[in-house]
Amino acid sequence: MVEDRADRPKGPPAVIRIDSQTVLVSRTLRFMARRLDESISGLQAAMEMDPPFVPLRNLARGMLGSAIAEGEKAAVLSTRGSDFVATLGYAYAAAGRRPEAEEILRELEEIAKRRHVSSYQLALIHAGLGDTSRALEVVEMALQHRDWSLALLRVDQRFDPLSADSRFPDLVCRVGP
Repeated sequence: MVEDRADRPKGPPAVIRIDSQTVLVSRTLRFMARRLDESISGLQAAMEMDPPFVPLRNLARGMLGSAIAEGEKAAVLSTRGSDFVATLGYAYAAAGRRPEAEEILRELEEIAKRRHVSSYQLALIHAGLGDTSRALEVVEMALQHRDWSLALLRVDQRFDPLSADSRFPDLVCRVGP
């Protein structure tokens, strides 16, 4: 027999509100799992909720021109938030726009003088530029700083080019499962 508890709320269940950050986290997990179509639909939902969370949805599909245009908007809307700026830097690097990617690296170094900038994000830009040695050095720095983003290292496809380097598997093992 089920008792009707007096402290149990009466009426219909509460509505669960999902904000753009929740959608963004969900999208990021799908992106890392290489479930790109699901990731993109989640990104579109996040964009409708909150324009500063306009992600670079076309980056994974190799649509770099669109990714850069979206990244430039996102960087402005986020008031040059370091994650958005770093992702834009990666898009520039992946598109072969080295001067712009290097300018983003300089900008992030300036931001880092005032607030935290993830070494993981910097490593992504170096990886995008094809600078494997520097990218691995910066991943090592992220490991020393215990950067939480390293939890994504094993699955982040943007680091796939580094996997050919013999130092990469060691770093992945040191990050942990």
